[in-house]
Amino acid sequence: MDSRRDRHTIVLLLLSLAVAGACAGDGARRFPLRDPLWVDPDTTALSAKPSRRSASAHAAIIESTLLPVARTLAVSVRRPAMNVNSLDEVPNSAWFTNRIGAHPMSPEEVARGACGDTPPLDPQRGPWTIVSGKPDGSHPGLVIKAPDGFRYLLKLDGPLMSERATAADVVGSKIYHAAGFFVPCNEIVAFPDGILELAPTAKRKDDQGHDLPLTAADIQQILASAWRTRAGLVRASASRYLPGEPLGPFRYKGVRGDDPNDVIPHEMRRELRGSMLLAAWIHHWDAQEANTLDMLIDVGGSRFVRHNLLDWGDALGDVWTWTWTRLNGRIGHTGYLDLDHAVTDLVTLGMWPRPWYHVAPPPQPETFGSFDADSLEPNEWRGTYQNPAFREITPQDALWAVRIIARFSDAHIAAIVDRARLEDPAAARYLADTLIQRRDRILRYYLTRLSPLDRFTLARSEPNAAQSICFRDLALAAHVATPESTMYRIHLHGGAHQEQLLGWRQLRPDPGRPSETCTDLPFSPNARPGIRLEPGARDDDPRRYAVMEIYSNQQPSLRATALVVLHFFDLGPARGFRLVGIERPDDVKDPP
Repeated sequence: MDSRRDRHTIVLLLLSLAVAGACAGDGARRFPLRDPLWVDPDTTALSAKPSRRSASAHAAIIESTLLPVARTLAVSVRRPAMNVNSLDEVPNSAWFTNRIGAHPMSPEEVARGACGDTPPLDPQRGPWTIVSGKPDGSHPGLVIKAPDGFRYLLKLDGPLMSERATAADVVGSKIYHAAGFFVPCNEIVAFPDGILELAPTAKRKDDQGHDLPLTAADIQQILASAWRTRAGLVRASASRYLPGEPLGPFRYKGVRGDDPNDVIPHEMRRELRGSMLLAAWIHHWDAQEANTLDMLIDVGGSRFVRHNLLDWGDALGDVWTWTWTRLNGRIGHTGYLDLDHAVTDLVTLGMWPRPWYHVAPPPQPETFGSFDADSLEPNEWRGTYQNPAFREITPQDALWAVRIIARFSDAHIAAIVDRARLEDPAAARYLADTLIQRRDRILRYYLTRLSPLDRFTLARSEPNAAQSICFRDLALAAHVATPESTMYRIHLHGGAHQEQLLGWRQLRPDPGRPSETCTDLPFSPNARPGIRLEPGARDDDPRRYAVMEIYSNQQPSLRATALVVLHFFDLGPARGFRLVGIERPDDVKDPP
């Protein structure tokens, strides 16, 4: 068996043990008595260097045209993400690391993003040596080497929509970093022309991809179209080069064949699926492989591939021209070729109403042309490219992303917008308000349709006291549901086949702390699944197993709107219950 197959087997075995556990003969799902997998072993040292690959514009076009046709003709099967642990979360890996979703982050920490505590690029220190022109993309730019020893990609705003592109690159990087992705350090800089110094060996690429000398005339042409501050300084987003050796972009489908650590098909990764909601939040319609980058990095002498996201210059309302109102309005609603829309338009001769037929101008069009809150339909948002990972998203993947988005407070968003350094106070207020409103629309849609419960913890007031299970209601915390209309019905089952109903409770949120609810576990001293076990019974004896179903109701009716299922082992009164698994089914039946 080769090393790639060995690692594939190890990773899938760990994930299957963490998620599925042993299958019971009665068909009931069991989780094993073990800790959840929190670290994916995909940072194992590589024995051979992977090759460099280039972004393929043709592949993106194919995925945006032929893939929708193939998927429409095929039988659609909803497949769960493969890299999910027993607590319904994503382990840390070379793709993602849990940040704001798992640990509190201050607004200042979120605003620093990937830059951390390193000093920002200082326009007072020069010269900045230009080593090349920006090789691709829709916005002009320069690659510089600064006195701090880093290389930066300076991306400039064009003459249309002043400050938007640079603000979007910074805002996007901060949000995605806090969410858990690997991104570059992006910051806004304003600098005088004279700080730039052209290296004799500087190059640029022509339209055919050939290297040409970069001249002073080229620099002047680039700077002539740049947005300038009131002080006459050039405004740019400075994107620090990522550490390591670039290997080119990754694809949102399949695996990288020359990386033995890359064993889970990318479209089956929950973090890539869930990033669709981050894209919808900031209107990042250009989320495709060209805006990714694999880096071969060295950590403690161990070399492995880290997968990065980059370039959010399209976000926050990019428009191609002010005169094509209907074309601008399509962005976020339909792609370059969405077969379902095309067929409907053909059959109805274009008479089927579309959101982009009558696009109302947003209240702040000069900077954020098509970026508003009212037009966002979270479950209907689409990028212009058919992203294979986005197409595979399930309700569980979306809910995972929503739990992360819910952690971004108004203060976090204000701190991020402050790093965009917008000169117009009205534009800054509009951006912050719109990000908050779009966040709330996403939370309202998903947290009122799927389970809003999170942060399950087992606690005792003192060592020998009764145990409690506590949880947080994100819908109440986000004020997208009201305590008056919220109710929980909790059922506890035990026994080798969960055939015993150990009790049930009906609760309403505490008026004093409506988003935090606790209840005793077990419901009574004699309602433990393992109470009649003989002395010396194994900790993982099936008779210790317990399942708790928590039905949520946010409507003035008896019908449950959401369900979360918790799996426990009862280790006795002294050691208490141990949480070993969480399920969030999207198919909710009324409680028995």
